[in-house]
Amino acid sequence: MPMWLRNFTFNQIQAHFKEQNSKNSGTSTDDMSRYKDIFNKADINDPSKSSSSRNQSKKPPTKYTVPNFVKKASKK
Repeated sequence: MPMWLRNFTFNQIQAHFKEQNSKNSGTSTDDMSRYKDIFNKADINDPSKSSSSRNQSKKPPTKYTVPNFVKKASKK
């Protein structure tokens, strides 16, 4: 790549990233607080955390039996 083209490309890339950094400089804290608000609302609206689901009696997990043809080794 010729030097003039290399310098031009580098300067264009550098200008692009400087512009992008200046746009994004102040938004990171705003985004974090907005995301925290969204997650808090999701926790409040979560049906598994509601009081009615806490009052229900919990059933023990159902035990499944594995069929014999799965347990046996192949006799080839």
